[in-house]
Amino acid sequence: MDRAVSNPLALMVPYFAENGITASERRFIQNSATLRGHIEKLIKERKSGNSQSYRGGDDKDLLDLLINNDLYKENGFGTLIDDIIVMFFAGMETI
Repeated sequence: MDRAVSNPLALMVPYFAENGITASERRFIQNSATLRGHIEKLIKERKSGNSQSYRGGDDKDLLDLLINNDLYKENGFGTLIDDIIVMFFAGMETI
């Protein structure tokens, strides 16, 4: 169910939902920021070579391919993080 529809206050005063004033919107914004922060940390670790969970070497994974893609080098982390999140959630629907 849509978050705005499930909250009567958001229906009466759309300003609250648009600006994250309701509790569910604040949780959503906080959780989104946390997820984006974790992904950004992972990308920075991978780029610096200090990744604790990745052994490196000749083995390349999807994150390596994305980090080294010219599109993401030009646009910075924001676009890369967005695409990683989309791929993660899209992949969940195929299982």
